[in-house]
Amino acid sequence: MAEILDVLQLRARLTVDEIRTLVHRFYERVRQDHLLGPVFATRIAAERWPAHLDKMVRFWSTVLRGERGYTGN
Repeated sequence: MAEILDVLQLRARLTVDEIRTLVHRFYERVRQDHLLGPVFATRIAAERWPAHLDKMVRFWSTVLRGERGYTGN
């Protein structure tokens, strides 16, 4: 039960702007990483990164805030 309360409290504290900052910083570091960067570069073209980041913000907002903005798998 305590774990559920922790998740609900986390949802109440995180803002979409904070999630956006986290996602953008995370992927910035991934793209610069000498091992992970090339893997992502082969999967996501440079011009598709803005759409990918928006999708990831919607995904994590759904997971962490319980919002319904994300559809996909």
